[in-house]
Amino acid sequence: MFCFVAMPFGLKNAGATYQRLVDKIFRHQLGRNMEVYVDGMLVKVKEAHNHAEDLEETFAVLRKYRLKLNIGKCAFGVRRTFSGIYGDPTRENGRAQSIHLIINRKGLAFFKTLRKAIPRETLYLYISSTSQAVSSVSSTKEDGTQTPIYYVSKLLNGAKCRYPSLEKMALALVITARKLLPYFLSYLVGVVTITHLKQVLGKPEEEVSKERPWLLHVDGSSTTQGSGAGVVITSPQEEDMEFAIKFDFKASNNETEYEALVLGMRMALDAGALHLIAYCDSQMIVKQVSGEYEANEESMIQYLQQIEELKTKFKSFQLQQIQREENVKADSLSKLASALEDCKTRRIIVQHLLYPRVPLNIQATTFGGRP
Repeated sequence: MFCFVAMPFGLKNAGATYQRLVDKIFRHQLGRNMEVYVDGMLVKVKEAHNHAEDLEETFAVLRKYRLKLNIGKCAFGVRRTFSGIYGDPTRENGRAQSIHLIINRKGLAFFKTLRKAIPRETLYLYISSTSQAVSSVSSTKEDGTQTPIYYVSKLLNGAKCRYPSLEKMALALVITARKLLPYFLSYLVGVVTITHLKQVLGKPEEEVSKERPWLLHVDGSSTTQGSGAGVVITSPQEEDMEFAIKFDFKASNNETEYEALVLGMRMALDAGALHLIAYCDSQMIVKQVSGEYEANEESMIQYLQQIEELKTKFKSFQLQQIQREENVKADSLSKLASALEDCKTRRIIVQHLLYPRVPLNIQATTFGGRP
């Protein structure tokens, strides 16, 4: 287990990890006197005389979990009025940037109807588009009445004005998701539209196959004596085909695992498999193929490209990780292949021995009173 002292924001999942962290440590304040997002924290209060207590509570949590703030980016003493949000210079302890908020006076009547969303309730997002603009309204249902929460609109220009109607609806959804990212992370959002947006953006539903899948167990082995792969293919009739492949080249452990998987997939195709479930005991290989781990080495990237090409030749393909003790056959075959020095003219015959040549329950014989 590894622990980061400083949050490495270069990672792909850094934002989600940070959001889970702040949601956990500020769970007693969220919705009451604080809102926390990936790009900022807001300590809010309705009465000015309670603001110092809320800040003290927040700083106590920060000290407890040793979470540091950049004072240069903090703004204190910010007041909100009906005209917008502005900084109060008499109460600012940090160097806060001035915030300018321009509200169209024609839309004030609409904004009066907006209300705060209740945690864990479902938000309904209505999106629409015209030739010049796209817009969306998020709302909730309460006692059969819909109440708007947030309104987003964007004026289109240039080539975006010539987008097809369906692409404009998708653009409206993307703009809204970026603008209302905290809502999308905290609430269940349902998109309401008359277009076939779900079929366009969603993944096609996989057809349920009535055919029994083929099973593939693979394993690779790399030792000082050599390297090899073990492949076990099981047909729908539960007939096993076992292969021990000796490599005439040097390969690392990860490379032998990839070679075993590629060889097994090709052999399964040659055997006539259309639906294949592959099993491998290497966590790294399984995670890289699924996309959870990122491959950095050039050889790993090329192996992944070959696997992606082979996956398209199957009607369905799954790769699952199993424990080493569940992959005994392939593991034994890979070790056998890596241990062989020359198998060009070698034939290995496996026989069964039913009984021992010498009885194993031999009684001790004594001579001269001594055993």
